[in-house]
Amino acid sequence: MKPDRKLEKALSLIIVCTRRINRPKDLVTLAENISFAKKNVGGIEKLAKEVKLSVQQLKDFLSVADLCPEVKELVGKRAIDSVDVVKTISKLSVKKQKILADYIVKGKIASKDVRVITSFAKRFTDRSIEKVIRDYEKSKDVRLYVAEFRVPISFKDKISLRKEFEAIVGKGQISKLELEQGVAVLEMTSLGYKRLRESVQKRQMTLKKFIASIVSELGGRK
Repeated sequence: MKPDRKLEKALSLIIVCTRRINRPKDLVTLAENISFAKKNVGGIEKLAKEVKLSVQQLKDFLSVADLCPEVKELVGKRAIDSVDVVKTISKLSVKKQKILADYIVKGKIASKDVRVITSFAKRFTDRSIEKVIRDYEKSKDVRLYVAEFRVPISFKDKISLRKEFEAIVGKGQISKLELEQGVAVLEMTSLGYKRLRESVQKRQMTLKKFIASIVSELGGRK
């Protein structure tokens, strides 16, 4: 097959697979065609314009390349067929990828839960992925909400930060506040989350900016 014909087929496949709800090809095949097309059109930016997708969307599909062989094989067989799941678990170690993929394939966890589980696995590297999943399942049973946000690496005052949030959502509404490597993870009840959202709306700012303002105020106190 001539190179231009092969490129034409790759572009066609990319367009078809990214326009339909029921994708006709698996994500491994799609990623291989994106990789081929990227090299032959002169880069990912040019390819993005050619197929009318964002550069980030293309990178999400290409994250298949970061999967370990065992998980990649599952994706090729469409046992795992969500690009969101693929790009999320691709950031984990090989061991954690395998275990998490096994849970997904066996139906022990839903695709919608993978992002939160992976987030915790990356932040708390001392915990096994099995423990992370168990902790997450327990939190689901009591309907906990999780807010994850960045704080300055130098910020260490977890006690004051917890008190600030308790004043906003109620002392009994916070189940956990972790502070590690510049990232804070706040777990709260549904009522606590509702109160937090109400406070954000009153201040007329985004949740991200609202939390940043709290951290900034605490950091400025002597």
